[in-house]
Amino acid sequence: MRNGLIGFTLGAALLGSACTPGETGGMSAQDTCGQMLSGDPEIEADLAEFDATVDDYCACFATTLESQTEEDRDAIMKVVSTIAELRTERNIGLEAAAELLEEVAEGRNTNESIDISGSAFETAGRFVDGIRNDLRDNDGQCPAS
Repeated sequence: MRNGLIGFTLGAALLGSACTPGETGGMSAQDTCGQMLSGDPEIEADLAEFDATVDDYCACFATTLESQTEEDRDAIMKVVSTIAELRTERNIGLEAAAELLEEVAEGRNTNESIDISGSAFETAGRFVDGIRNDLRDNDGQCPAS
């Protein structure tokens, strides 16, 4: 897996613009993050290397998300919610869902009905990698807390 998770090089997809930033269909950003990451053994092992859990990651994700611009929050939440939906609907792992989004964002997969922009994919990828790096560099503690 590229750089842990959270080397997922994401993009953006389906989340209606009527949703509040940080919330997806009634789910909080932290819950949506948890739905995206939970149950993926590679992610859990990666985070455990620096004494963090999915819950730790997602708490930091939600806290740090608040400091992003509205445009970036929307892009990040579109990506995260879409990955969570793909994992649930298709019973696939995080990496497989992220790779599918990357293919769509880059135009290599035109068979999927997922609306993803390359810039949103990159924004979300930088954000999730940044959270991972912050946790790693701070012994599993979120500097935004």
